[in-house]
Amino acid sequence: MIGYVTLGTNDLTRAAAFYDAILGVRGVKRMMEYVTFIAWGQEGGGAGLGLTRPFDGNAATVGNGAMAALACESREQVDAIYKLALSLGASDEGAPGPRQGPPGFYAGYFRDPDGNKLNAFTMGEGAKTPHVVGYATLGTNDIAAATEFYSAIAKTVGAGQVWAIPTSVVWSKPGGAAFDITQPFDGAPATVGNGVMVALECKDRAQVDAVHAAAMSLGGKDEGAPGERGPGFYAGYFRDRDGNKLNAFIMG
Repeated sequence: MIGYVTLGTNDLTRAAAFYDAILGVRGVKRMMEYVTFIAWGQEGGGAGLGLTRPFDGNAATVGNGAMAALACESREQVDAIYKLALSLGASDEGAPGPRQGPPGFYAGYFRDPDGNKLNAFTMGEGAKTPHVVGYATLGTNDIAAATEFYSAIAKTVGAGQVWAIPTSVVWSKPGGAAFDITQPFDGAPATVGNGVMVALECKDRAQVDAVHAAAMSLGGKDEGAPGERGPGFYAGYFRDRDGNKLNAFIMG
């Protein structure tokens, strides 16, 4: 369901060095690089991670409830990424260990030097994955309304609900990176991070158009009508009812 996730930064050089190191543990390298944006990904596709200076030119900020989850192949790899992140100036948000969720879910949490929240996680030993980002979360202050909004969006892209508790709902496609809408873990209100965006991968331009139209009909805010954004890159941008920024896109 997710094609890529972006996080904001106020110091792209420093932030890029941080992510080169922690993603290097998984053998992941840069796949795209511009003056204001760098992306990491794996050969053959899978959900990637982008680091960006905010498009609006304002300072990057951290959204409460927003998180990028880095997929790992073992508990040892989770431990290694978590320890490396802390050694590079990240702040601890929860040491590696078994967590609430599907059986086998093991994760360690941290914040990068810009304050963006991440985890490193695995769903079990030998859990091979093409994804750099295994799932992403956005925050909500109304879980029922957000569930209604994203159930419709997920249906439009062919995804289904795969997990739910009273404070969190997750959608995904088979073998795809998952999307989670959640009430923040700390109990404080959900907020929107400038530079944070979840990109929903679509099968064709018609589906991009349909997702954008569905979002508008459900009370989303237009951030850019579907259209060409670069060679082969077609996308429409919007915000959900909590103000979180998303796009629907197709490459090709």
